Amino acid sequence: MKNIECSSLGTITFTEQVLFDLIETKEFVRLQKIKQLALVHFTFPGAIHTRYEHSLGVYELARRSLEKLNPADLSDFNKIALLSAALLHDVGHGPFSHLFEGISGVKHEEYTRMIILEENSSINKILVGYDSKLPAAITSIIEGKHELTYLNQLISSQVDVDRMDYLIRDRKNCRTSFGLDNPDYLIKSMIIVDGYLAFNESAIFELENLLVGRMHMFQSVYSSPKSLAASLLVKLFFNRVGQLISDEVLSDQSFKIFSTIINKHKLDFNDFISLDDESVTDMMKQLIGTDVVLDKIIDSILNQKTPSFMEVDTDSTSEEFGQGTSWDYIETKSPLSKYGVPSHFVTQVLVGDKLVDIEDASPLIKLVYELSNSADKKKYKVTI
Repeated sequence: MKNIECSSLGTITFTEQVLFDLIETKEFVRLQKIKQLALVHFTFPGAIHTRYEHSLGVYELARRSLEKLNPADLSDFNKIALLSAALLHDVGHGPFSHLFEGISGVKHEEYTRMIILEENSSINKILVGYDSKLPAAITSIIEGKHELTYLNQLISSQVDVDRMDYLIRDRKNCRTSFGLDNPDYLIKSMIIVDGYLAFNESAIFELENLLVGRMHMFQSVYSSPKSLAASLLVKLFFNRVGQLISDEVLSDQSFKIFSTIINKHKLDFNDFISLDDESVTDMMKQLIGTDVVLDKIIDSILNQKTPSFMEVDTDSTSEEFGQGTSWDYIETKSPLSKYGVPSHFVTQVLVGDKLVDIEDASPLIKLVYELSNSADKKKYKVTI
């Protein structure tokens, strides 16, 4: 048994060597150099925690959940698969986390799948060394396709261990008071009914606390105009580099990775794992002096200068204002939409002897979803 101390969850325990071996791989260690919340630390200075910390936390909450649930139909193989999925679910995040998805056009789940299945990956070699079928089992859980539905739900659902950890961790580091403070009661309230993960009715207040808190975190942190304005700098940086490559100011060969990203093509394994917040920041420093507009963007990122922003009509388009090189639009997002998601994503509560969807068990949660999905989006023009 090996333990790691965590500021948000206390002790993280590894009882299986194969799981501990995974966190020492270069692909997993890389997550130490990717901030969980990208440039949110411009506004909330404490938000410098990483995908590495978060992934360890998700693993630990999954481990505690399985310990409580103790499912009779869970084999040792599927237990390792679930805990590995929890540990590796974010290993495919690129630099600046979710911002990279919007820039590259490739979801982090695709890169996660690539890293787990790639034969040259250290992670793949460890998993195959344990069991050749393990990589496929892990990806099936992450993609919500495993035959044991409750395993899929533990990793991805309205109330899963991923959300529990990031809401606790983000809350602590951003110094806000919204949402879940301690996951223990929710985990103690977990049950499995007919193969589905659910919660006892006694947990309804904690469930409300988590989901209402998530809405508040979106409104005040994740999707606040100031946070979104700072985040836009990364998009402007990649767009400007793309323009300079197109204008032959920069060599396409020297900046091949940028060309691949900007053209929305998937990177190969080696190119992708070479990227993190620090490597892109180093590239920025090398590009200083190349172009006046690019210099201004880089200076804003390196010296944490949040762009100015103003609210505009939601019908405003780039065509109306002309496409700028140092400005763009941002739009607030709906934090709780669940429409179009698979049925296993919906969390249920055991009321009496019947499972009901969480919105039907809680008028407050139902109201929050309705308000969230009907709320007017706001649009802002951001200028550096």
